[in-house]
Amino acid sequence: TFLNRIKDDKNTDPKDIVEIMQQIGQIYRTECQFKEANGILEEAYKIKKSSDSLKNNEDLEISLLNEIAHLHIDLAQYQEAEQKLGYLQCLQMNNREKTLVHAKTYKNLAILYDKFAKEAEGLMMINKCLEIQLEFLQENHIDLSETYNIRGELHLGLSKLKEGFEDMQTSLEIVRFQKGEGHPDCARPYNLLSYYYRIENKFAEAKEANERALEIAEKYHGKNHIEIAISCTGLGNIYQKNGDFDKAEEAYTRGYEIIKEIYGTELHFICGPMTNLGTLYSKMGKFKKA
Repeated sequence: TFLNRIKDDKNTDPKDIVEIMQQIGQIYRTECQFKEANGILEEAYKIKKSSDSLKNNEDLEISLLNEIAHLHIDLAQYQEAEQKLGYLQCLQMNNREKTLVHAKTYKNLAILYDKFAKEAEGLMMINKCLEIQLEFLQENHIDLSETYNIRGELHLGLSKLKEGFEDMQTSLEIVRFQKGEGHPDCARPYNLLSYYYRIENKFAEAKEANERALEIAEKYHGKNHIEIAISCTGLGNIYQKNGDFDKAEEAYTRGYEIIKEIYGTELHFICGPMTNLGTLYSKMGKFKKA
C-alpha cells in the first residue's frame, strides 16, 4: 500500500509518516472504524517515540495521545483514556504557553467526564477548551462546532436547557456558514436539538430535527453510522410517545443493528438499544421478545 511504501522509504521524514497516519486514523474514525483508527495511531505514536527527530516534539506528543485517548473513549476503554489524559494534564502543567493542542486535552476530559456522569466537571473542562480556542480561532471557525456540541450536551445534562439550546444552535450555524446546510457535520447538532425538543415535550420539532439528521447522515455515511443510529433511536422515542409502536419498533431495530455492527455486543453501548426494544415489546404485549 501507499503507506507501507512511505514507511519503507528511508528518505521519508518520520514526521511526514506520522502526519499521514494521523490523517488515515481520522478517516477510519469518521467512518466509525474505531479499532482500525486506534491501531494505526498507536503505531504512529511508536514511530514518534523511536525517532530522534521527533522525541522532543511536545505538540505532536499531545496531539497523538489526545487522538488515541479519544478513541479509547469511543471504544469504552475509559481507564486507558483517563490514564493518557492524566499524563497529558501533567505535561501541560509544565508548559504555561497554551496552544490549540492543549485545548484538545480539555475537550477529551469533558467528553470523559460526561461518560462518568460528572457534567459539572465536564463543563469546566469544555469551557477551558473553548477559552483557548477563541484565543487562536475566529468565532465561526469550524473546529468550534464540536466544542459547542459537547458543551450543549453537558448543559442539558445539568438541566441548563436554555444554555444547551444556544450552544447547539451556535454549532449548527457554524457548520451551515462554513460548509453548507447539508454537510455531514450538521447531523450531530440536529440530533442534539431533537433531544432538547423531546425534553421540552416539543415532539413535532424533535421529529423534524431527527429526520433532518437522518437524511444528512444517510446521504454521506451510507447505512451504518453512529449518527444514523442516534437519529433512529430519537425517532423511535417519538413514535413510542405518540403510540405508533410499529414505526417505533422499526426505528429502534435499525438503531440496534447499527450499534451492534459498529461496537459488537460486548460493550455497554448495546444496552440502551436493547432496553428500548425490551420496553417497547412489553407495551406491545410481545413478552417473549421483551
